[in-house]
Amino acid sequence: AVGEVFIYLLDRNACTAWLLQVHLNMPEATAYRTLKRLRSLGVLEKVMIIRKPVKSSGGPRPTVWAILGASREDIANVIGDHNRSLSPKYRVAEEIVQSMMKDFMSIRVKQEITRKEIHFVLNEFKMPYRKYDVQLFIEQIFKDKGIKVW
Repeated sequence: AVGEVFIYLLDRNACTAWLLQVHLNMPEATAYRTLKRLRSLGVLEKVMIIRKPVKSSGGPRPTVWAILGASREDIANVIGDHNRSLSPKYRVAEEIVQSMMKDFMSIRVKQEITRKEIHFVLNEFKMPYRKYDVQLFIEQIFKDKGIKVW
């Protein structure tokens, strides 16, 4: 687990325990244990604590952990990723985007997709959310990846 988290940190330069749980499918206790172990090795430092979310009722605030020398931009990206990943709609959208990248984008020459294609794929998935809400997240994720949505 420590090696997996270290490679994740080499790629992103910073993380929170929640992002490790979501992206690496890691139990909460394991995420905190590996962060503690990397901190004791001197590889990782506690950068900041994220402010309280609006609908939070209590508990400890999430901490941003970074590799020594991580830039402010990396830390800002992690805070944004953390806040987005708290939304279950966003996580569903990420899964759909990954399946679409595998199915559609690998066979295309142009890096673009239409809203109609996204809508057809969304109709195949059963989810407890409004499709339009998830579609907005999907479009945003594609734009962040540099894929044109029209």
